[in-house]
Amino acid sequence: GTGEFQISDVSIIPSFMYLSQGGQKQLLYGAAGRLYFDNTDWLRSWQLGFWARTTNQVDGGLNTNTVSLSTQFDLERFQFGFSYDIINQGFGTIDINGSAIEFSVSYLFANKGSFQKFSLPSNEL
Repeated sequence: GTGEFQISDVSIIPSFMYLSQGGQKQLLYGAAGRLYFDNTDWLRSWQLGFWARTTNQVDGGLNTNTVSLSTQFDLERFQFGFSYDIINQGFGTIDINGSAIEFSVSYLFANKGSFQKFSLPSNEL
């Protein structure tokens, strides 16, 4: 699940997902902070987040084997993102070769007036 809790022009976006298949289980969790810009025509928001993945081990223990740092810029209808995943091999050993850099580009097709925004406090309550 995920949600966005906005206070003024800043919001917190916690997120989690639990996956299970047979004996394999993993929990993905983290949060991002988003800063909204009202005084620009082109930059809508900037987001910075941190996520982790914890999985079960064969011996029954748990291991947080991946942590990710990400950022995203919302420019009008485009979103540009960047993330860096760090792989933990256990016992504090980081695998630089297994780490990953990801870039993303998204386009929002909805009409500008159709974006729904909920913020607290809301005058509609």
